[in-house]
Amino acid sequence: MGLRDLTTASMVSITQAWVDPERERSIFACYPRLAPWLADIEAAHAGLHEVQDESKSPELVALNERASFLDAEHDRKARGLYDVLTGLASLSDDRDRAASILTLREELFPNGLMIVRRSYLDQAGEASLLESRLGDGSRELLRNIVVDGTPLVMHVDRWLGAARELGEVEAVRVQLAKSEKASSATSLGKARQAWVSVVNSVLFVIERESLTDSDRRRLLEPLDTALAKAEAKKKAKGKDAAESETGAE
Repeated sequence: MGLRDLTTASMVSITQAWVDPERERSIFACYPRLAPWLADIEAAHAGLHEVQDESKSPELVALNERASFLDAEHDRKARGLYDVLTGLASLSDDRDRAASILTLREELFPNGLMIVRRSYLDQAGEASLLESRLGDGSRELLRNIVVDGTPLVMHVDRWLGAARELGEVEAVRVQLAKSEKASSATSLGKARQAWVSVVNSVLFVIERESLTDSDRRRLLEPLDTALAKAEAKKKAKGKDAAESETGAE
């Protein structure tokens, strides 16, 4: 079991005590071989915090905000169109016209308002599929029905426009998010390795410094305890894996 098996939280907890003036920092300051390592410990400790505190890039934040806006616009238009067509069909005294309106509604929303619960990419895909679903009669209705002074076809165009842009934004957003996640993982790995390197060096020095039993215990007991817990957890996982393989035979 090595230091790299510790969780990042355990690493932070251990060196937090070492650099804290109210806790173990004074011990390092008392020993000539240990005191110079305080700067390296602080740097490694701060490195773990910095990785955790990294925020999303402004570009990703802007893409998330744009996607949320477009999704809200898409859903608002979808619900409005569905409700208007349902209402017009109910109000019409002409059965054939009512049937035509309901046909239009079904062509626009083959799965009803479930479209507002679909993924961003699904919503964009449905916008493309719609072109092949609309019949000539439905297209004519869209041009002739006017709602609040605006032909219904214009509301549909805005709805579909939001869906298409949403698909474009989502594709870029997902790619950027994956890239940032990979970068963040790399940064964390480097920060953890730097911590392990510094702490290993400090442990080497501690073994050669004449610490009192009390001071040695205060510095190393939390680390030993964390390593023991990590070891137990690793063994438990190995046992579970072995039992799973045995049960599968």
